[in-house]
Amino acid sequence: MRFNWLLIGVICMEISVLAQTQADLPKSSEHLLIEMVPMRDSVKLFTTIELPQKDQKYPVVLLRNLYRKRTDKIKEPGDVAKRNFIFIHQDVRGAGRSEGEWHAFLQERNDGEDCLEWIVKQPWCDGNIVMTGGSYCGSSQFLAAACGHPALKGIAPEILAMDYFTPMTQRDGVPTLALFNWACWCTFNNLGLKEDNPQPKYDDAHVAWRERDIIALRRPVHFWRQMTNPQAFDAYFKQMDANEFISKIPCPAYLLSGWYDIDASAELKVFTALREHGGNERVRQFTHCVMGPYTHGSVANFPGVTETQETRNKLHDRQNQFFINLLKDENSDPLPDMKPITYYVMGANEWRGAETWPPQGTTFTSYYLGGGSANTLAGNGFMKASLEETSEDTFISDPLNPVPTVGGRWEGSAQEQTAPLGGRKDVLFYRSDVLTEPLEIAGPVKARLFISCSTPETDIAVKVADVFPDGKAYNIVNGIKRTSFRAPYKKLEPMEPGKVYELEFELQSTAHCFQPGHRMMVIIAGQDYGYFVFNRNTGKDDSLDASCQQAEIRIYHTQQHPSAIILPVSAK
Repeated sequence: MRFNWLLIGVICMEISVLAQTQADLPKSSEHLLIEMVPMRDSVKLFTTIELPQKDQKYPVVLLRNLYRKRTDKIKEPGDVAKRNFIFIHQDVRGAGRSEGEWHAFLQERNDGEDCLEWIVKQPWCDGNIVMTGGSYCGSSQFLAAACGHPALKGIAPEILAMDYFTPMTQRDGVPTLALFNWACWCTFNNLGLKEDNPQPKYDDAHVAWRERDIIALRRPVHFWRQMTNPQAFDAYFKQMDANEFISKIPCPAYLLSGWYDIDASAELKVFTALREHGGNERVRQFTHCVMGPYTHGSVANFPGVTETQETRNKLHDRQNQFFINLLKDENSDPLPDMKPITYYVMGANEWRGAETWPPQGTTFTSYYLGGGSANTLAGNGFMKASLEETSEDTFISDPLNPVPTVGGRWEGSAQEQTAPLGGRKDVLFYRSDVLTEPLEIAGPVKARLFISCSTPETDIAVKVADVFPDGKAYNIVNGIKRTSFRAPYKKLEPMEPGKVYELEFELQSTAHCFQPGHRMMVIIAGQDYGYFVFNRNTGKDDSLDASCQQAEIRIYHTQQHPSAIILPVSAK
């Protein structure tokens, strides 16, 4: 059969969202089937099936969706008779018109397997299924693939996570307010409440984090409470950790994400894990990844970026080709003209290809921090490739006056840093000399800091920025570390006040070229409040305890304690 497919990504985005009640559901017709598909526990999931022709078998494109509302109008499909595939759109458990209670991510592995098994038993399925979708819809297909169903020939998860403990809930121990916003929105949507755009309230510093669902929604959100448990990994998240099932993935993947997504490093870790440990040789040889200058669905606003939303959408043409070629010949690379990973280098505004991530020839190079009085943009902080000992830098982290989020993951993207942050004494700035030649990096950026603190616990937020000749600085990567999370996923370890501790953590992966005439800059603070919660500095479980205190934090710059940023410098 010749596969003359339409643009799958566009089909997924063009589903109508005009209001309609449950009673107005259309009946099945020549090209549209409406089914309530039973799961293993008898819960039924609302499913629409677009058929090109009756009495013929076709491959299936499956989208399992959290975001279709129960009030969305289900329209008759347009001209589908010329399609050579069936498009299936299923509302996940507890969402849209499906039955059951939604438990974020946890349900998608079993329900996905049940959906795949139901499809292959239908008379119109030729036994071949591919899955598509981004964000939660990317996760739902990746978790479904973990069942290893033989009918699944390819997946194309966009803006995905490797595990759901780290990027969605706690970045190195620091809970994300982005999760809270998402939890509120999904709860309103799935419960069918009238408010279309809830406005969560989380600015009251005297309310514990885990109680804020009551303030915002007037009801508990159980998965929010589970996810904000700082020691929930073994009990909850391990069931969804890709490290536990990557060897069971039965089919190649086409991965797409961006440098300013929730967790760009996660997509790259999935790529590497599938290429090294996927369920068969086809997965290990034919999985591809594309990383661009994107946020969670749009184009980043870093100065000079040449990509547009239109060119981003064209990447779905590659996804189409990936699926078409897999179904023609599952034993050949579906994208033979592409390197396993294709990535966009910001600053240079060029696309590159590589066999691995980070690319071969990458050298991890330390740039040592120094100063002694690096507070505010007028301070004396510097960063150099050779260590120059100075006295420590000191600042006060005040949870009642937290440093705000300026740019970063999700939709924050690249924002100018010096105007909003340059005058704050609780922010440290370290600048390199003016560069005389290009410096290109590609890979994970890491921080290795030696710190002491006056309290049992605090947070350390770090950014790397590109300083333009006019003095404006734009964030490239950022990360944050809760000091009690020095042994991740294990028992929390409070600090002894005044004792020096080493913290090493990944900020994010990126690909960027610092141009001649520019400087590199490292920005350190005690909070990144807006995207992340602030730390109350007490060492208590701040998801339940609302007490606060200030913390005095010191960053050290000596031979014994050489604080540094570690950059993945590309081979020339």
